Amino acid sequence: RSDLGVSLELTLPELAGMDFSRYDAVLTEGFMAYSRIFPELLHRIKASGSYLALDLSSFEVVRQFYCQLDELVFKYVDLLIANQDEAQAFTGYRDPADIFAELQKRGIRDAVIKCGKDGAYLQVSGERCHVPAQAVSQVVDTTAAGDLWCAGYFYGRAQNRSLEECGRLGSAFAAEVIKQTGSLLTADAIEKLKQL
Repeated sequence: RSDLGVSLELTLPELAGMDFSRYDAVLTEGFMAYSRIFPELLHRIKASGSYLALDLSSFEVVRQFYCQLDELVFKYVDLLIANQDEAQAFTGYRDPADIFAELQKRGIRDAVIKCGKDGAYLQVSGERCHVPAQAVSQVVDTTAAGDLWCAGYFYGRAQNRSLEECGRLGSAFAAEVIKQTGSLLTADAIEKLKQL
């Protein structure tokens, strides 16, 4: 199970001291919905002019906080990231094309739908692509696969890579973490990713 740890201890005074305008993009997680400062966090990020990405985190989070997420996502979020179960809980649809259509109808232009072994579907700035999952001989533990996918994707964005390359980097990062137990990459995995 997830341990939200220090994220739930973030206070409004601490949040007030954060200057999000220093960043081109800010990624936050659906788990922050458990925090009372979540609405203010999203408001401040968006008001700063930063591109706001939200990873829905868990279908359980979506179900528990659906009303709050339904209001906040369409008000503040620029990029919604979800796996297929989270996206279905949020939109009612399982097919990525239907999910994209529903999100776009409500004002979300940019979205990523991660479909496990079936890869990821990305739609950003009017461009859409599918990136296959990277083959892994044995899945040991999926802990942090979504987080590492985001790390690879945003690394690609920071390097001005194409949308497809960003998706492939996300897939490569996720593939490395699911080959092992836990979320901390081994030195060998880190070296392999550096070679990309």
